[in-house]
Amino acid sequence: MISTRRCLLVVGATAAIFGGCAVPVYINHYKAPNRLDAGHLGALKRVYVAVVPPDQHKKSAAWGKGLNKFINSLAEKKEMDPNERWSDWKGGQALALGQAAARAISGSFGGAIAVQAGHGEKPPGWIGHLGATSSLWIFPQPLILEKEPRQVDVRDKSGNVIGKRTEWALKKKWRVKYGFFAEPGGKLIFEAPFEAEQSDTMADEPDLDKLLAVQEKSWVEAWARTLAVDLLPHEVRRVRALYKGKSPKMKEAQKLARSGQWDQAEVLWKEENSPEARFNIAVSYERRGLWSEAKAAYESAANTGGNAAHQASAALSELGVLMPSAPATSEAKIKEPPDIFAAQWAVLPMNNETNDLDGPAHVRAVLESGLGQMGLALVNPEEVDVKLKSQGITDGGQLGSMKPKDIGKLLGANYLIYPVLEEYRSIPLAVYYKRVVAVRWRIVHAATGGTLAEQAETIVYQGSAPPNKAAEALVVQLAGRQISKLTKTYLKKETEEVVAALAAGLPHKP
Repeated sequence: MISTRRCLLVVGATAAIFGGCAVPVYINHYKAPNRLDAGHLGALKRVYVAVVPPDQHKKSAAWGKGLNKFINSLAEKKEMDPNERWSDWKGGQALALGQAAARAISGSFGGAIAVQAGHGEKPPGWIGHLGATSSLWIFPQPLILEKEPRQVDVRDKSGNVIGKRTEWALKKKWRVKYGFFAEPGGKLIFEAPFEAEQSDTMADEPDLDKLLAVQEKSWVEAWARTLAVDLLPHEVRRVRALYKGKSPKMKEAQKLARSGQWDQAEVLWKEENSPEARFNIAVSYERRGLWSEAKAAYESAANTGGNAAHQASAALSELGVLMPSAPATSEAKIKEPPDIFAAQWAVLPMNNETNDLDGPAHVRAVLESGLGQMGLALVNPEEVDVKLKSQGITDGGQLGSMKPKDIGKLLGANYLIYPVLEEYRSIPLAVYYKRVVAVRWRIVHAATGGTLAEQAETIVYQGSAPPNKAAEALVVQLAGRQISKLTKTYLKKETEEVVAALAAGLPHKP
């Protein structure tokens, strides 16, 4: 921006060097990310974000060389800290962490295309299927809490000790490790840790659950800001001041620059060819984003001495850590990826590996409801069953008789979910009870038959009754089981939790 009314004040060293009537030129640049070098900026175009909850930090050999090393470094067996609290990262909290990351890295250089929480034994096929240029893997660690009561003096207005009271010292620590990988191929670009710690003193014993809910949100936001600085170039504004000079050409060129006629001003500066003129040419190149030309002109001015040498050297130092306002990124073409959020999905009949004949229909219905609430476009379940029945398929065990491509064409579906009910039971044993729901699924791209994801989840609730209440407990358990079967509430909570955990592992809109 150039002032066309009068000379503006240029502060600091610039004013001391130039004096007189200098023309300030404001130029927007980007400061390079803290960890991502300029050569990898193209990786920001389409980022797949995956959050791996603490209870899924397990060793794997199927992820690709770079990601294997990263994941396995986190899966080393360590002694549990007695103060660790394993937050419920499975599901809602993990997705919230991923969504915070997605918001932080979105901007003019690209952004997140999908967010998932949790993973199976293999890396998600969604990464390649959705045309990701990179993947961001986030591994939150358990919170560490130390709560200690201590006695402190109570004093009167005169400072005399009149008693004791208890206050609570609370120390909190949270860590997260994250890695940024180039795709396809999962090549590690960088990995970094983040750690936050806070100590408080409270007059009353704290409600840790309530306190942590607020603290976790605050720390996640702080980490997201750090992530943005690590990955994204951030805009900065620099001011340069044109030399006025004493020759007629320099004075005329300054007038032309003031009026926005930079091309004509450059012609006169080139004819003048003094160190000051070369500095002005460099400023003109810099404002136009001609990075290489600007550096060359500044170097020329710096090497010829004179009043412009110091300013040119200072500009070169700044440009060493800055980037042009429109930095070039990789122009590698990406095949137009599918929009999975607008595609048609079909939940196929469950393959039943249990002895419960009612379980598959119940779990499948909850599964369809959960995915529908998530926003996926599902083929009508009744239509799925009718069309498959026309091909002689009435249960999940018979699906292998048709190719995914043919099933997809029959149902008008782009993606097929093959669910399996592995366990579905409530065990009443008087003094002991156990309720278990275990489901796994495989998601297939109908057109290619390729498996995009495989995942399994198990929910278990168990407990016991006092021995003197054993007979009573058994009667209640058996009666409750029959009633819940009739009212379709049998294992309802367990089923809903399994479905929620499975759904969290699907790509979500950022």
